[in-house]
Amino acid sequence: MDDLIQFRTQVEEFYRSEENKSMNEIYEKVSEKEVEVKYYQDQLAESNNFIQELHSKSNEEIDNLKNQLIDMKNQIEVYKDENQAMKEEVERKDQEIQELKEEKEGRARIHQDEIDKLSVKHKQQLYLYKKKLQNRAS
Repeated sequence: MDDLIQFRTQVEEFYRSEENKSMNEIYEKVSEKEVEVKYYQDQLAESNNFIQELHSKSNEEIDNLKNQLIDMKNQIEVYKDENQAMKEEVERKDQEIQELKEEKEGRARIHQDEIDKLSVKHKQQLYLYKKKLQNRAS
């Protein structure tokens, strides 16, 4: 009977040691899988960080481009205003030139009239002078 008990104890120990071996193998496999999972989690975290950086950079670039467009629009408005002011200045100068031309033409007509009057007067005086000379000569 002792042999039977001893055999039974040996069988139990064998099963326990086999169970322990199986459990150890399972723990080893689980540990290996945990290492793999950790590696993939790290890879995923790196990928997510990279994607987030790209997204952040692209948002910054979009914001920069938007700001550049706003600046360009504002500059265009400034140019439009300056252009309009220059057009108005040109129109005003053209008007001044036209007025000066008309004034000059008016003065020229007055001067021409005076010249014509003086010319007629001098011609009359010359005629009278010639007549006097002819009368003296005769």
